[in-house]
Amino acid sequence: MTLKPMYNTISDAEFVNLDISGKHR
Repeated sequence: MTLKPMYNTISDAEFVNLDISGKHR
């Protein structure tokens, strides 16, 4: 995965949401 450092400060739930949103775009 291509994740940004800022994602580390986000909870797992939010992290998954962002990941899914990115893939759906």
